[in-house]
Amino acid sequence: MSFLKIKNRIQNLIKNVRGAILLEFAICMPVLILMLFGLHDIFKMARMQDRTNLVAHEIVSMVQNISQGRNDKKITLTDLEYICRFASSSIYPGVTAYATAARRHTYVHFPYIIFYYIKGGNDGTATCHWRVQVHTGYPVTNAYSRATKVKNGSEWSSVSYGADKLPSAIYPSLVIGAGETKVIVEAFIAFQSGKDGYSNKTVNSAKQAFGTYILTPPAIVAGHFHSVAIFTPKRGLFDEAGPI
Repeated sequence: MSFLKIKNRIQNLIKNVRGAILLEFAICMPVLILMLFGLHDIFKMARMQDRTNLVAHEIVSMVQNISQGRNDKKITLTDLEYICRFASSSIYPGVTAYATAARRHTYVHFPYIIFYYIKGGNDGTATCHWRVQVHTGYPVTNAYSRATKVKNGSEWSSVSYGADKLPSAIYPSLVIGAGETKVIVEAFIAFQSGKDGYSNKTVNSAKQAFGTYILTPPAIVAGHFHSVAIFTPKRGLFDEAGPI
């Protein structure tokens, strides 16, 4: 075999290898990019979920202890406002998280906490006697909190509140005895794309608002990253009338 033929074969082999590499690169690179963005989204959503889990448990700790130095142990609505605002700082540090005007939120999404006061019945059922919503997107002086006698429902919530329901129908992990009281704290991040916007007045999707590229954060209506903590309140903190 002549030297020229050997040289041509070697050159053809090199060209074929380069072509194969380029083809593999063209196929694999988009997949790798999608995987990287997907991993980014998964880790970011996991971090947000961990933060709301922390908020729910911090709220329980503060509710149990904030009024213990008072003669009247009762927790007030103002207490709940400040507790939730303080606990939510782990998600939204600084005053920029809160509204500067009605229905306008700096980050388009905002912390939302709901308290449910549950009492066990004699027939194995349970009743939610009141619910308090604490919407930290408003200043304390323009509080959105309210205590309400509740009907059956689950507004924005993973908790199905109401009267004479099986505890597991209210929340799957709820266990409560006859005459026993429990408080459920539900913390999540609310997002309302139709009513809130960025500082440049644009309205974006939940994916854009939470900074994910491929995955959209799962939601219950407009609530994302739900976390629930259930506890037995200390004596004197709450009653069936609800905080005022």
